[in-house]
Amino acid sequence: MLEELGPWEGRYVPLGSLMDEVPEPSDRRPLGIAAEDAQISLEIDAPIALVHEVLTDFDQRFEWAVGMKDSVADSPINRVGGVHTCVFENFEVHVMTVDHQAAPDGFHYAESGESGGVTVVTDFQLRERDGVTLLMANQILGGRDKAKGGLAAVVQGLRGRVVLVLAKRGLARGLKQLKAYCERRHRDGSGAEEEVRAVAST
Repeated sequence: MLEELGPWEGRYVPLGSLMDEVPEPSDRRPLGIAAEDAQISLEIDAPIALVHEVLTDFDQRFEWAVGMKDSVADSPINRVGGVHTCVFENFEVHVMTVDHQAAPDGFHYAESGESGGVTVVTDFQLRERDGVTLLMANQILGGRDKAKGGLAAVVQGLRGRVVLVLAKRGLARGLKQLKAYCERRHRDGSGAEEEVRAVAST
């Protein structure tokens, strides 16, 4: 079969040096959300396919992420392990998709966002009933730097708590905008054009 390609040259490239660029996994898995445990819960008068599309599409994040100025992604496809950067006025958040799959009654999507050495994991769950989508969200702190101890660990812990409080406030405001945007698109008839397909989390 190779003969059919004609003359060609190839070489092996060691990948060991690239391992330094692979982020360490978070010490904590995304939350499994029960309705009574959700930190944020919204009913959105729009089909689940549309809400899922808006939530996971990088280009549409401008419609609901409060204060976001720019978004840079390694791929236009939101896939597990993919990374994109949300640029705000005075900081950047480096986001990795950590879970994205169909659940028995909806969709589950989770991502970790790192900024200034603090990681926050945001976990979303979508369910639909009678054309109305229930969006539930939780946020937790991701893994800490195990190399730090003593005062440095205390400072890191306090900083993480502050970042988490600010992240939750921003998420609550953003999801209200997401709700309004999805409901407006649904009323205008500009819903999701294609059926949402489950994304393998491999």
